[in-house]
Amino acid sequence: MQILSDIFLNKDLSGETSFQYHYVIDLHNRIRKGWRLAQDSVRFSVDESRLRHEPKSMLKHFVPGDEVLVLLPTSDNNLVLSYKGPYRVIGRLTSVVYLVDLGDRKCTFHVNLLRKYNRSTYASPSPSYNLDKVDNACSKLSF
Repeated sequence: MQILSDIFLNKDLSGETSFQYHYVIDLHNRIRKGWRLAQDSVRFSVDESRLRHEPKSMLKHFVPGDEVLVLLPTSDNNLVLSYKGPYRVIGRLTSVVYLVDLGDRKCTFHVNLLRKYNRSTYASPSPSYNLDKVDNACSKLSF
């Protein structure tokens, strides 16, 4: 640092000091160049990864009021996860973070932990069998 302050104050520098100054400046430039190359490499790998994975992925969207299943740990083991719910989405905090009402509390969840819950609108009718047809079919069988 003393060398740099001498240069800025226009003090007379010896040959060795001038050499040290040029070395420091050259080192600074090489570090900056390496930093730029590293940044470019990271940008390239991020873009390449995005191109490889985005066509396969689908972005999920939920609106307030939607019912979702939440991937939560089981009560027995925190390392075992299962979908629980349905719970209501209260709001969207960011493009991938949602506020969900768990009944006793409200929690934020990443979209990867949520799955849309579709209520069944199909009501299965009670089975009605035509016993005459069953009796006829049984009488035709011979054992």
